[in-house]
Amino acid sequence: MMALIESQELLGFIDGEYEMLDPKVLSNEKEVPNPTYVAWRWSDRLLRGWIIGTLSKEVLGIAVGLNTSSEVWKALEDHFVQSSQEENFT
Repeated sequence: MMALIESQELLGFIDGEYEMLDPKVLSNEKEVPNPTYVAWRWSDRLLRGWIIGTLSKEVLGIAVGLNTSSEVWKALEDHFVQSSQEENFT
């Protein structure tokens, strides 16, 4: 998975480098959709879909209700680090 993420220059979405942008910006004193946010959201949804698409049924529930690729990645890291630590103690 990391090879794909890195090859597509998407690592910043999961490591925090590419933070979520404001969906609206001011233009001529009016709030308008932020075109940079639209592009950010598209890429993030694509990455989130790739990550979720690789999950087994047993761990798919970890991603339910999470909105960004960063949230999904962090939840998976937390789950598997905890699982590894528990295995070390048994």
